[in-house]
Amino acid sequence: MKKEVAVAISLGFILGILACLLFALASGNLQPNFASTLSLKTEKVILPTLAPILSPSPVPAGGLFLTLNQPEDESITNQPKTIISGTTLPKANLAIIYDEGEAFAEAGTDGNFRNEIPLTGGANEITVTAFGENGEEATEIINIVYTTAEI
Repeated sequence: MKKEVAVAISLGFILGILACLLFALASGNLQPNFASTLSLKTEKVILPTLAPILSPSPVPAGGLFLTLNQPEDESITNQPKTIISGTTLPKANLAIIYDEGEAFAEAGTDGNFRNEIPLTGGANEITVTAFGENGEEATEIINIVYTTAEI
């Protein structure tokens, strides 16, 4: 009786390991080419620097992007309305969400957009989201303070 239990446990363990390996291979988490992992020891590894991350290019290569030109984040104004302008992919759809509501726009053929929105007294959080054709999104959030005091 003890032999059958030991064989069953061993067989279950082996089948479990095989199932895990097959799942890892199917999902792409495990590469079947072991030579490439061995060559990592002999290759020079170059780590990315922080410079490209801290200073992005105005128009990133590839996918959707969103750059707000106006107004500046954390700015203070005494005007009851402000202009939201920026750049994204040409013809991208935009949603602008602010304290009193929301506005929708479409970027021009050059990717530029411009929309006027009202402000409420005090701090205003404005969220601008660009939507690409493939369902991708790019979001920027800025804060503006509207005051009636003389600036």
